[in-house]
Amino acid sequence: MAKSIWKRKSQQNIELSEGIILSEDLFTHSADEPYSRWGNLLVRALFLFAIVTGSLGGTLSAFHISYAKWAFFLTALLAALYCATLYAAGWWENVGYTLIFILVLYTGLGMRVYISSGFYGILNDISSYAASFFGTEAQVSFAEQAENHFLSVSVAMCYFAFVGCIILNGLISRKGRYYAAAIPSVLFLLVPIYLEYEPAGGYVILFTMGIITVYIFRQNRYQCHCLHPKLLRKAAQKHIFYGNISSKAAMGTLLAVALLCSIVVSVTSFLFPKSAYMADRKTSALKLQTMDTMENFYLLGIMGLINFYPTTGGLVNGRLGGVNSVRLDYEPDLNLEFVPYTFDRIYLKTFVGAEYIPYENHWSSEAKTAYAEGWDPDTARRLKEAYASDQDNYAKGLMKITNVAAMTGVYLPYYSEDISKTIMPNAQQEYTYYPLLTGLPEGNAAPLSSDLWLDVPETNLPTIADFCEEAGLFGSREEIIAGLRDYFQDEYPYTLSPGITPRRKDFVNYFLTEKRKGYCAHYATSAVLILRYMGIPARYVEGYAVDATEIADDAKTTDLNISDYYEGVSLIPQSSVVSYAASDANAHAWVEIYDEKLGWYPVELTPYVTDSEDGRPSIWDMFTRLFQSGQDVDFAGNASAEQTNETETAKTGSASVYRLVFCLVVLILVIPVWILAGKILRMYRYHRANRSEKLLIKYQDMLHGRKKELYSLKSFEEQIAWLVAHGVLTGENGSAKKLLRTLNEAAYGPGEISVEAFAEALAWVRS
Repeated sequence: MAKSIWKRKSQQNIELSEGIILSEDLFTHSADEPYSRWGNLLVRALFLFAIVTGSLGGTLSAFHISYAKWAFFLTALLAALYCATLYAAGWWENVGYTLIFILVLYTGLGMRVYISSGFYGILNDISSYAASFFGTEAQVSFAEQAENHFLSVSVAMCYFAFVGCIILNGLISRKGRYYAAAIPSVLFLLVPIYLEYEPAGGYVILFTMGIITVYIFRQNRYQCHCLHPKLLRKAAQKHIFYGNISSKAAMGTLLAVALLCSIVVSVTSFLFPKSAYMADRKTSALKLQTMDTMENFYLLGIMGLINFYPTTGGLVNGRLGGVNSVRLDYEPDLNLEFVPYTFDRIYLKTFVGAEYIPYENHWSSEAKTAYAEGWDPDTARRLKEAYASDQDNYAKGLMKITNVAAMTGVYLPYYSEDISKTIMPNAQQEYTYYPLLTGLPEGNAAPLSSDLWLDVPETNLPTIADFCEEAGLFGSREEIIAGLRDYFQDEYPYTLSPGITPRRKDFVNYFLTEKRKGYCAHYATSAVLILRYMGIPARYVEGYAVDATEIADDAKTTDLNISDYYEGVSLIPQSSVVSYAASDANAHAWVEIYDEKLGWYPVELTPYVTDSEDGRPSIWDMFTRLFQSGQDVDFAGNASAEQTNETETAKTGSASVYRLVFCLVVLILVIPVWILAGKILRMYRYHRANRSEKLLIKYQDMLHGRKKELYSLKSFEEQIAWLVAHGVLTGENGSAKKLLRTLNEAAYGPGEISVEAFAEALAWVRS
């Protein structure tokens, strides 16, 4: 028989300690090794498949969301098999991960419309169940771009299964990190459970089976992939011994765990049926305490955990400072049916704030006097009388408002006497109003009976005074208003992501002195206190605002009779009755100012915005916005086209530099954080260890920095001899032999070493 042209490397046994040898035969492969390896890979694929399908599928099954389950399971199985093969060979691991990354990126970009629509569709379905559970009117929060809901959800689920297998494979393939895989998966299943919807039993069994099996093999130091000699040598150097997973044993364990889970689920369902449990259950104190937070999460997503409370366009009846970022869904809240009559903004008032409560950061109108004056229709009555006297400068209008998805309340146009007409969800009200167009009502307004409209809390007085001096506010009422409007426009940028007002900080003081950017509630609240400080009675108002341009672009014309909706003078030619859907983008806060002749009238002090946000971002925009600046909505003055182009070019270049610097800073910060996290984890492990393990940890610390010299020395005997020869340890009085004996006892002994032996060995190691 001819000699092989390939020369084998000479085998070398590794002596771990006296009497214990790690043979190189462990690294050789038996004849049935291919079958064992592929069986090993198949078992790991089953782990991935069970955990991914159990968590994702279980969540959707609880909410009865329809999608192509066969495609979801097939995609998860193929992805799990592919991911499992990544560890069949060392070269294929790198190549395979590169290929799968390209495939994920290409598929995600190519199918982004369906993936985003499916993701938002799932959130919308969950939101509808959450709205029913929490008893709120809010339901749909996202606009789906794809028309076929079933198809988009199916595509999204297949994509999520694919990505889930990749992520999970990285968690459990090397070291069987079952806890890192279990925590996010359990969170998926807790979403419906909190809302008292239970996932289907089959999915729960799949998920539990996968996690428990991974846990069993991880605790026995059986890895979920074929071990390589390099890994075994490194483990042996630390006196840690891993076993190779047996595919037959793993399959048996999987079946046993599946059978056990099935029995537990069946017995539990029989002994505690859902109907009996729901009848006898009591809401826990913890759940009652977390209801508000969880309501925000279910209805608003992750931002709901950041925001203190659910909002409509950032507004919620005078509560301030608890909105990190305003997310608009652009879905109809109110449907307005009326005749356009002016080029000015049309306001619908639903909340009036009288007293500002500093640090608690909200407006209050609980006082009966404040509430009565806040909704006093005195101006409407005088305009009505002027119209009834057949004067040419006045008009009468009718507005029919349908509450589509807004809160129950009054939505009062200027100026109307119908202050008690509240609109329930899915109901309609008719408001008769008398607009102020070309003539003032006769007589004087009803005098104010309270000084509350001039009240400024003492906490805010120093800040307001400094601001007025800085802004140069002086002169008549009109000059002060114009100066304040211009100063806000120039110095306080508008943004939909102002950040939450920090705890123990006042909303107004923080906005005027530190944050210096915000949305309508910031400007209206601050302006009210500023105007009051300047001696002008003012109050805070929330509601909806609709511009004439929005009506011209988005309103639908109807065949209704104009004379049934409007009579009298109009600044716009009467063409038709229109129907306009007002969304949360129209939610607004503004200021009302008192005039002795007119009464209360609206004043706009929020800076105008020239660049609007895209209201329907794809799922990929969530990631790209991480590299954007904190100011989500920029605005500019009336610059020429040439100036605008130059500015945009400069902004693009500077933005690229900023992003590059940001990435570099993050990378630099990751290194010390990683080192610190490693040290904390090491300290935690040392604290939890027994005396034998603590000694071995300290011994490894002593060897740190000399690993290159000691890499070929596998046993304690060789390592101690090297340390003595190089003066690291002293061999006097037999200390080296005593340390060697204690190390062997700590590594291979049946129990802990004694306190005296530990103290003595630790003193030698530290010396």
